[in-house]
Amino acid sequence: MLGVLVFLLPLLHSSVLSDPFALPKKIALIVAALLLWGLQIVSHLREEPRPGIASPALHLSLATLACAAFAVLPAVNRGLALQGLLDLGAGLVLFWAVTRFVREAANAALLLRAVLLSAAIVRRGMRQG
Repeated sequence: MLGVLVFLLPLLHSSVLSDPFALPKKIALIVAALLLWGLQIVSHLREEPRPGIASPALHLSLATLACAAFAVLPAVNRGLALQGLLDLGAGLVLFWAVTRFVREAANAALLLRAVLLSAAIVRRGMRQG
């Protein structure tokens, strides 16, 4: 799923929006984060819990998310603050998924190939356009 997301993200475009790239990519990131979070919950319920690798970066990211959640309370524009919190939460879930998935060189190579293939397609489209 991460490989598909990494491949499709640069290719998402909607010509009917004023910013044709930002909203489709933001929606794809949030949907992917929700799906990955759901998959984690289901796999946690089906399997016996196994000890995970304690990541200091993940703990710092969770602390940043907690601070952002606390900052929503006094915000003048709560809608904008909640949108930023949602973006930050989606990024944290994707960060967590990548750190769990990329534990071997073969998995990292798969994501790198997806990025390079997508970049080549975008470059080819830019050259023709």
